[in-house]
Amino acid sequence: MHHALFAWLRELAFVDSGPEGVYLHDLARDALEADLRWRDPDGYRQPVRGARDYINRRLQTSRGQNSSARSPTPSIMFRRLPGVPSPVDWAAWGQQHPEPARPADRESIMGLVLAGEGEESSTLTARWWERQA
Repeated sequence: MHHALFAWLRELAFVDSGPEGVYLHDLARDALEADLRWRDPDGYRQPVRGARDYINRRLQTSRGQNSSARSPTPSIMFRRLPGVPSPVDWAAWGQQHPEPARPADRESIMGLVLAGEGEESSTLTARWWERQA
């Protein structure tokens, strides 16, 4: 049963896998977490505590090169603390609506792509922008 479930998870576009298991991409993880926290606040606390305990055990038992390579990032547990930015502003979810980019938006978008993804993605984005109707 578990093997089939993990095989299915590994095939999803928003899941990565590594030597320690499967990992949801940040946006998918944040969306699922926000939904669980909204639907079942008490039920939300149980997996959070379990993840926190697991991460703490791994950090306490890993040493040297293994400490960072084999331990999940503790930033996962700290991302909900005040002052720690999330990739998504969940408080504003549903209050903003997408609209087509305007020619005046080009420089801002190109700057965001360059800063977040690097030169190669920026070049690809520029080509894409030029070819759009």
